[in-house]
Amino acid sequence: VDVHFCEQTIRAESGAQRKKMSQILVTDNGCGMSPELLNRCLTFAEGSGSEHGRIGTFGFGLPNSSISVCRRVEVYSRQKDSDWHYVYLDVDEILASASEYQAAKRLAQPPQLGIDLHGVSTVIRWTTLDKCDAAHAKTLIRRADKLLGRLYRYFLSDQKIDLQLISRNL
Repeated sequence: VDVHFCEQTIRAESGAQRKKMSQILVTDNGCGMSPELLNRCLTFAEGSGSEHGRIGTFGFGLPNSSISVCRRVEVYSRQKDSDWHYVYLDVDEILASASEYQAAKRLAQPPQLGIDLHGVSTVIRWTTLDKCDAAHAKTLIRRADKLLGRLYRYFLSDQKIDLQLISRNL
């Protein structure tokens, strides 16, 4: 699992520049999601997650954690030797048009996200980070290192989780 904190340089009217976090990408190299599973990954309380000794219900973690930080979440996934598929949840779009959740769409080419997708099977992209309490990626990385260090220290030491800062001048 890799977490990419992307910043962009903002130029104020005065000419001053500052960096601001523009998006967060989470990638993994697992087996990917089928279009059917992708269709359900952003719906609330879809299915039964209490099977096989698991806690909770499938569908609360990703949509809840996403809208607690941002206004738009996109999920891209592919299974081995298959096309990328994409689904999203956009709070502003839903409020403006009372639209319903859209089914996963097949992409004709890999998503252009500014990161290397070689070996990646799933990408979660958070944009419009309106509820993120840190404007700078370094702040979030410092906080995440501390929290993840306690919870997932073995994954971090085995380099199964990697936090990266990506700066872009837009």
